[in-house]
Amino acid sequence: MKIRMLMGLYLVAVIGLVGCGINDTEENTYNLQDVSEVSPESTQSDATDSLENKISYAIPDGLEQGNYTLDLVSCFAGYSFKGEQPVTELVNDAPSGWTVNGGIGINIGNAEAIYEGDELTNVIGVLDNHTAEISDPYVTHTEDFDVYVVKYCFDLFTAAEQAAYEEENGIALTEEESTSRYWYAYLCSADNTDIYVAFLNADQYTESEFLDFVSSISKR
Repeated sequence: MKIRMLMGLYLVAVIGLVGCGINDTEENTYNLQDVSEVSPESTQSDATDSLENKISYAIPDGLEQGNYTLDLVSCFAGYSFKGEQPVTELVNDAPSGWTVNGGIGINIGNAEAIYEGDELTNVIGVLDNHTAEISDPYVTHTEDFDVYVVKYCFDLFTAAEQAAYEEENGIALTEEESTSRYWYAYLCSADNTDIYVAFLNADQYTESEFLDFVSSISKR
């Protein structure tokens, strides 16, 4: 178990190097995890029912729930949240989950919760390229879940896209402008393989506000 945890931490460190301001590598494409191998039981309607029948939650004030999607963020299907204030005004081809105000979803991919005994120690298989952890992750608990909390930074452009955008518009983007930042929580249970994700934009919501949202999520 410890070996698996260390491998997960190594992967996080490696993948993080290509994200958030460190996009001047040869990696000029986004690489969301492929969920094309999802079993027939995990069709869109089944996945929708699975999420809504398993948990309840309170959407933060000022946000509206969008349509259900199978590619909310890597590994997870679910709903995005949108409000009047956009995360960015820039036109880009980044995954939609990196530019919405928030969202909630259920694992349909390769996410895995790592436990040592009854203690949650890590969640692996959830990071894409152009992604970096920008806070020390920690574990907290609600009545129904063990919760792995971390703050991420996402590149909104590949290196080639950003260069082309800056040349076309005659501007130089700052790192803050060319990235987005989110609070993420992975909600897990030692006795259940289901993993849920909840996230809110970190420039629009404080950590305390995010944890209030997370605490509203409960099993049905």
